[in-house]
Amino acid sequence: MASSGQIPDRQITLYHFQSSYFSQMARLAFVEKHIAYVSKIVNILQGETYAPDFVAISPACEVPAITISNGDSITAISGSQEIIDYLDSITTDPDPFYNQQKEQINAFRQRCVDLPMAEITLGIVRHPHLLEGTKIPQNVIDNFSRRVDRKQLMIDNIQRYPHLAHFYQTKLQRVIEVENNSDENTLRELLADLDTFLDQVNAQLRTAARMHGDHDGKHYDGWLFGRNFSNADIALATLLARLDLLGRAGHFWDMTERVFLADYYRRLKERPSFQQECVTNMS
Repeated sequence: MASSGQIPDRQITLYHFQSSYFSQMARLAFVEKHIAYVSKIVNILQGETYAPDFVAISPACEVPAITISNGDSITAISGSQEIIDYLDSITTDPDPFYNQQKEQINAFRQRCVDLPMAEITLGIVRHPHLLEGTKIPQNVIDNFSRRVDRKQLMIDNIQRYPHLAHFYQTKLQRVIEVENNSDENTLRELLADLDTFLDQVNAQLRTAARMHGDHDGKHYDGWLFGRNFSNADIALATLLARLDLLGRAGHFWDMTERVFLADYYRRLKERPSFQQECVTNMS
């Protein structure tokens, strides 16, 4: 990958997994910001995020994470948003548009990141009968069935690696929390909240279209906060790709009055970076 914003003599290695939600977000940021990286796959289905060597890089036992090699020093950063902030910090040609709307962009990005997509994803896979017209790809279901027993693995690792016990215990609590919050009633509540959020997204896109498009906002080829594709769009693109993967595009935008959101996603699917990095189907 060509790089226009990266500082010379600095190698970034990205630890990720192809279908991981937040890995997609980080990869999309790398491509959009034209920053090169060395790819290292960490197989979450086989429990590789719980290996001691990886926990040293990502104490949360999660992808994505990066290491930055600069001469004799190596620095590790974990978490998609921390990675994106780092990429912004090393970009040599910062976007003036971003600086003007930084507060709005970051607030929207945080709202996307805070959505409980782990619970929603697991809930939809577990309870597809609640969602009329939803057809979950078999490969998505197979991935969940092939996943290692994470709880047992962490319990075992707490005994094997006592110096890392705190990290395994914290991750174990999070796994249990996600499973407990993916029941039918909670899923209904989460999807209702998601509906409300997407109404607000559609309204934001309508506002952007009227501010930056033609007089009636019907011919707009920009993004959430104007003509530039920002960190807010990176977060939203990842969210919409996941909902499409789960068979919910029809419910959330294609067959609704969210016409601005539907048009936004149509244009997203034409964007090379989205086609390259966001998983909307699994073959």
